Amino acid sequence: MDQPSLRRLRSPVLPASTLNRRRLRQFHARRAVLRIAEAWIELAEIVQDDRFRAEPRNFFHRAFGTEQGKLPTTPEMPARAERQRELYLEARAGVPADSPQARDIAARMAADSADFET
Repeated sequence: MDQPSLRRLRSPVLPASTLNRRRLRQFHARRAVLRIAEAWIELAEIVQDDRFRAEPRNFFHRAFGTEQGKLPTTPEMPARAERQRELYLEARAGVPADSPQARDIAARMAADSADFET
């Protein structure tokens, strides 16, 4: 039976710096995977805490449970945002700041903002 030649068994000859860079990349890749795994484990532990789970719920009840808190979710808000966007685009369209058209845009923006209930 023929013995395999040593040449076929050896890995390709690479400079030491290339091997070190490769090992260093592998090392950092493994460390990153471990950090991600540790973060997932920590998150799993945190979300099991009843106080942690209750806090976002309480925050949203406090923030949106009042009449003022419900205002951003009313149908009027998207329409108001669209009006503001149109006024902004109109103002950015190269209208000179001292022109009557600019004063008209500013007046409409102020009127729209004054109509907004807080």
